[in-house]
Amino acid sequence: MKHIYLLLFCFIINQFHGQTDNKNLNAQLKAMSASFLNEDYIALADYTFPAIVDMMGGKEALITASKEGINQMKDAGYVILDFYFKNPSRYYEKNNTTQCTLTQFLIMNTPNGKIQTESTLLAVSYDNGANWTFLDASGKPKEFITRVFPDFHPDIVIKPSKQSNIED
Repeated sequence: MKHIYLLLFCFIINQFHGQTDNKNLNAQLKAMSASFLNEDYIALADYTFPAIVDMMGGKEALITASKEGINQMKDAGYVILDFYFKNPSRYYEKNNTTQCTLTQFLIMNTPNGKIQTESTLLAVSYDNGANWTFLDASGKPKEFITRVFPDFHPDIVIKPSKQSNIED
């Protein structure tokens, strides 16, 4: 059950800290963070990669699933402490898209102690970096990523997710 909550949370992509060299990307990461912290799932859905929104059954279904998933996490004793990114990759261009990855770190209290996860966030812009959407790509085979995003650049590296216990 812990893994289901963690995957749902990473899918939603909430709070970010850090900087890239793209001011629009930085501003949208900050706005997405504020949307999550304020539980504004409508705004948060706007940052979700479009094919994922479609797979979830549309924006309203994604919003409902996000609300329910976060509430279930809270009820089960999972508390998000921090979620930030580092290590932006270089930008890749393919078929009028700009793409990069960021390493995202999630720190959470769980019923079994504090954990940290490290995963890969794929950022995609269809308008030369003016607007960005995001996909948590860790743990997903390239076949899945290319199915939901046929313009995925083949040189992008998706690192496997890592999880570790943190002692206070």
